[in-house]
Amino acid sequence: MRNLKRVLSLALASVMLLGMMVVGASAADKTAADLTDMDKVTNKEAVSLMVDLGIIVGKPDGSYAPTEGVDRATMAKLITYIMMGDVDASIFDGTKTDLKDIDSSWAKGYIKFCESQGIIAGYGDNTFKPDATVTGV
Repeated sequence: MRNLKRVLSLALASVMLLGMMVVGASAADKTAADLTDMDKVTNKEAVSLMVDLGIIVGKPDGSYAPTEGVDRATMAKLITYIMMGDVDASIFDGTKTDLKDIDSSWAKGYIKFCESQGIIAGYGDNTFKPDATVTGV
């Protein structure tokens, strides 16, 4: 439980430090210069590092959107990356879950991993709502 609190604290601190993070399934050799709104980012070095590591790839339109919130799918990817490094979400395909709304999410594997570790949970109706904004709770 103590390690879980440390991991979650680190993940939340990273999110607060970096602001908005948009994560895709693969980095595809992107650089921070490819982000169309990099001039609006206040933590350029941190964002550049996250892009170099392949954690952040930007939105489909090529922007970073630093003023937007972080969604639950992105947080699942971030937590998985912190705990396991750069792993492909497909390694979690066999992980069982009762969550019924993650099959079409790009982060399905990361969500399954985090749920299986007890780090995140769905709602009482067996949904996860991957596009919902992360809250302090």
